[in-house]
Amino acid sequence: MKNFTWATCLIAFGSLPRLCIATGHPTLQYDPETISPCVEWENNAHNLVCEEVRDYWNITPEEFSRWNPSVGLDCTPWIAASYCVVPLERLPEVSTTSDPPPTSTTTTSTRTLGPSPTSWDPRGCYIDDNAEIPTLQEPMSEEGGDDDLTVAKCEDSCYKSFFEFAGVKEGNECHCGSYVAGETTLNATECNAPCTGNSTDKCGGTGRLNIFMALENEIVTTTTGSSTVPTSTVLDSTVPTSTSTSG
Repeated sequence: MKNFTWATCLIAFGSLPRLCIATGHPTLQYDPETISPCVEWENNAHNLVCEEVRDYWNITPEEFSRWNPSVGLDCTPWIAASYCVVPLERLPEVSTTSDPPPTSTTTTSTRTLGPSPTSWDPRGCYIDDNAEIPTLQEPMSEEGGDDDLTVAKCEDSCYKSFFEFAGVKEGNECHCGSYVAGETTLNATECNAPCTGNSTDKCGGTGRLNIFMALENEIVTTTTGSSTVPTSTVLDSTVPTSTSTSG
C-alpha cells in the first residue's frame, strides 16, 4: 500500500459531481517555481477543470498564477500535475479579543508549520530497487555511501534541505523526498542493516529504505498577567475544509 494521506472533495461539473484530490504534498510532477512552502496540493490525475479548482478553493486567477507560475490567468497550460492551492501564507491568522479590565490577561498563540528536526515518525521499511522510480527522490550521500551515517544525521540533512521524508538504505545511504513513491515490504526485518555511524541504528537494507516522516510543531499558547476575564481566540479564513481519510 502506498503511503499517502488523501483529502477528498466534490466539485460540481454541470449536473455531475467530480472528485478532486488534495494532499499535504505533491503526488505528481510539479513546477519547481511553485510557491514554497505549500501545505495543500491539488493533484490533477482525474481530468479536473482548472477554473473549478480555483472556484472551490476561493482562489483568484492572479493568486493561482502567482502560486503556480506555470499556469496563466486563463488557466493554460493545464496538465496532469500537482498544483498548490493552500500556501503557508494563506493559513488563518490567530487573533485574541477581550474586554480589558484594570488588570488584563494577554494570551498569544503561535503556530509553526513544517518539520521539526527532533520529532520524526517512523513509517516502516520500503522497497527501493528501481532506479528509474526511486521511493525517495533526492539522494543525499556521496557515491560510495557515508562512512559515518546515523538515522539522526540523515533526518537532519533532509530537514535542512526542506524535505518532509528521510530514508536510510544499505547501511550507508541517506535519501530525502517530498513524498513516498514506493510500497512497504512484507517483512520489516529486511531493513535491519546497521548504520555505519552507529551500529545500534538500523539503516535499511539492500534495495530497502527505512523511512521517517517529519512531524509538525504544536500550537504553543502562553498567558501573562492576572485576570478572570476570559480571552477568546478567533480564526478567520476562507479556505475550505476537506475530509481526510487514510488509504
